[in-house]
Amino acid sequence: SNADGTRMVAEISDNIIYGTKTPVLVETASAAVVTGANNWIQTNATIGSLTGSVQSASPGFRNLAAQDYTLSNGSPCVGAANAAVLGFAGKEYFQNEVTNRRWRIRNAARDLGAFESTSTNSPVGPYDAIPLPRLGVANSGPNTVLSWPLFAQDFQLLESDLRAPVTWIPAPDNSVTTLAGVSVTWSNTGKAAFFRLKK
Repeated sequence: SNADGTRMVAEISDNIIYGTKTPVLVETASAAVVTGANNWIQTNATIGSLTGSVQSASPGFRNLAAQDYTLSNGSPCVGAANAAVLGFAGKEYFQNEVTNRRWRIRNAARDLGAFESTSTNSPVGPYDAIPLPRLGVANSGPNTVLSWPLFAQDFQLLESDLRAPVTWIPAPDNSVTTLAGVSVTWSNTGKAAFFRLKK
């Protein structure tokens, strides 16, 4: 609401906007900018400035009556996310508002909405140990690719040479974040090193 002329900016991307034919309503158009891409919006809705929207009669929730908003296999929202959107969600709510204060790791961010169709991880509650990310290592020609999951986007990659005592310093930050995770490409022509993630 910007009826008083307050300048407002909103980006709405990769969401499921359900239960309305008016996904955006701005009171003072001269004082607001709304952008966004790749949202699910119901058929015959007013799209406005949102681009690349998926439109159908239903987003394909698994069981709406039971408040199960995960996506069914045939949902048009599966695989419809925009890879250019910043801030991919690496965590998701667990189930619904009734089961509160619980989340689980989101394996990827390829789907629209709050739930990824491929998520199968156990829920994490307020008194549970926080899961630690696994640092993956793979050869790629003359390089090594280090990778970790989306839920650990706020972790920093550290490196150390092989001398004792081990001294950890920040690794060069050339990380790339995609819909599937975070990765860094390391040249194999350099010195050998240890790596770890730290929050």
